[in-house]
Amino acid sequence: MSWASSGSLGNVNKLASRRLVFVAACLVPNLFVASSHSQIRFEDVAEAMGIRIQNVSGSANKKYIVESTGSGACFFDYDLDGFIDLYVVNGATFEQDAGPAGPHDVLYRNREGVRFEDVTEKAGLLDRGWGGGCAAGDFDNDGDPDLFVTNFGENAFYVNRGDGTFTERSDEAGLSDSRPSSSAAFGDLDGDGFLDLAVGTYIQFELGVTPGIGSGECLYRGVEAFCGPDGVPGDSNQLYRNRGDGTFENRTREAGTYFTDAKTLGLILSDLDGDGRLDIYAACDSTINLFFRNAGDFAFKDESLLSGAGYSARGFEQSGMGVSAGDPDGDGDLDLFVTNFQNDHNSFYLNLGGGEFEEVTDRVGLSAASMNYLSWGTHFVDLDNDGDEDLFVASGHVYPQAESLGEPYPQRNQVFENRSDGKWVELEDLGPGLEVRKSSRGTAVGDFDNDGWQDIFVSEIDDTPTLLHHEGSGETRALKLLLVGVDANRDGVGARVELQAGGRAQYRELRLSDGYLGSNDARLHFGLGEAPQADAVQIVWPGGSAEKVGPLAEGFLYVIKQGQGVVARLPFGG
Repeated sequence: MSWASSGSLGNVNKLASRRLVFVAACLVPNLFVASSHSQIRFEDVAEAMGIRIQNVSGSANKKYIVESTGSGACFFDYDLDGFIDLYVVNGATFEQDAGPAGPHDVLYRNREGVRFEDVTEKAGLLDRGWGGGCAAGDFDNDGDPDLFVTNFGENAFYVNRGDGTFTERSDEAGLSDSRPSSSAAFGDLDGDGFLDLAVGTYIQFELGVTPGIGSGECLYRGVEAFCGPDGVPGDSNQLYRNRGDGTFENRTREAGTYFTDAKTLGLILSDLDGDGRLDIYAACDSTINLFFRNAGDFAFKDESLLSGAGYSARGFEQSGMGVSAGDPDGDGDLDLFVTNFQNDHNSFYLNLGGGEFEEVTDRVGLSAASMNYLSWGTHFVDLDNDGDEDLFVASGHVYPQAESLGEPYPQRNQVFENRSDGKWVELEDLGPGLEVRKSSRGTAVGDFDNDGWQDIFVSEIDDTPTLLHHEGSGETRALKLLLVGVDANRDGVGARVELQAGGRAQYRELRLSDGYLGSNDARLHFGLGEAPQADAVQIVWPGGSAEKVGPLAEGFLYVIKQGQGVVARLPFGG
C-alpha cells in the first residue's frame, strides 16, 4: 500500500511488514466473481454534452505530492430549473501564471438534459486558484444553493445571488484559509437550522522545502518519485460554525476536533451512531481515519480508535482517499466504505450500532478485487433500481513512474453489485463508459437528464473528464424526493428517510458531500425493483420532527416540505 517513503529504516521496516500482510490477504480464497448486469450500462457522453474542460494538476511527472491528488466536481441546481448543473474544479501548475490564459474552474449550466453550457464568466465563477474540491449547500436558507471551493491556496466561498450569478465572500464570511485543502462538507452540526462547514486539510507544503523528485530522498519500489505522506507533515481539518447572519466562526479547537496530523482527503458529515446528530468522519492518508462523534452543543468526542473505523482489521493505518456512507444491508444504520492505495485493499466498515464498526472487507468479497487499483471517489448508489445500494469506485495511480513497474497510471473504474447473500460482486460488460482508462480522482453522482437512472461524473487528472450516462434498460422503477426544510435547514441535510416498498425497507440519509472532493444531487433517489409504488415514506427531519407520506407512485419526483407533506409531484423518465 506504500507511497514513496524516505530512506529511514523505520519506514522501510513498517512498509515491508504491511506488504507481507497484504500479500497474505491476496492468498485468501477469492469471493469475487465477475459478472454482468443487463440493466446497468454506461456511455461516456462528456464531449457530446459539451463538457470539454482539460484538467491541469501540476507537472506531468508529478514532482510533488500536492500535484497528484487531483480535483473534483459538484452537481447542484444553482438556477432552480429542475435540472442539476455541474461545477468542475480545476488545478494549476507552479509555473503557470493564474492570469487570463491560465486554467480555471468551469460552471456548466444544464440545458434540460440535452447539453451543458459553459456559463462560468457570466455567473462570476472564474476561479483561477489551484482547485481541489467543492461543496454546495444553502448556507443562508434563502432558497438557492451556495458554493464553497477548496484550493491549494486561498479557499473561495461563492454566495448565490438568485439571478444566475455568484459573489465571492470568503473574507467577509470568515472562511478565508490558505492551507492545502481537500474535501469539504456542509451540515447542521448544532441543530440550529443553519448549515455549518467542515473542511479537510491535507498536508503542510512549502515549495522548495517539501522534498520532491530530484531531492534524492524518496523512492517508490526502487524508482525515484515524490515523497508520500509519510515524508511530509500533516495539518488539522477546520470546523466552522454558521452564526446565521452570513458569517462563520472557526470552532476547530473549541469543538474538540483539532488533530494536527490529519492528512485528510475524503470527508463526510453523517449520523453514524444513530442519535440524530451529524458526526464527522475523515479518510486520512497513511494515518488513522478520524471519527469525531457529535456530543451536542457543537462539541465532539474523538472516537477514531475506539469506533473500529480508524484502522484496518489487521491494525494498520491505510492510505484513505475517498469515503461513502450508506445502508446497503437495509438494517437502518450507515456503513462506511473507504478507498485506499494500490497493493492494499479498500475497506468496508460494517456498522454494529451505536457508532461501533467492524472492518469486514474480506468477508463480503471486496478485498481482492481492489488490490490492483489505486482508488479515489466512491459512492453507495442504487445503479440497477432494484432497491438496494450498489458501489461505484473510481481509480487511477499517483505515480506516472509506476508504468515502468507494470502498475498502470490510467486505470478503469469499477462497479460492484450488492447481492442478497451479503456478498459484493464486481460487474463487467457495463458498456463503453466503464472501459475508459484514465487516472480518475473526484466524483459526483446525480440524474442529470431526469430519466430515473443515476449518472456519474468523474474528474480525470491531466485529462478531459468522464460523464457516465446511465443507459438503463427495462422499465424504470424509481422515485425521487426533494426535501425542503422549514424549522430544519432548508436543504434538509441530515434528514433520515425510511421508504417501504415491495415488502422491504430502504434507508437514506440526505448528505450532499460524499465520495471524494465533490457534492451530489440533492434529490434522494430510490429504486423500487418490481414494486409500482412506495407504500409509505417516513422522514425524520434534522431536529427530530417526523412525518409520513404515501403511498407514492414510481416515476415521479416528490417535493416534500417539512410539516406540509407532498407539495409538488413532477414526472420523470420516458
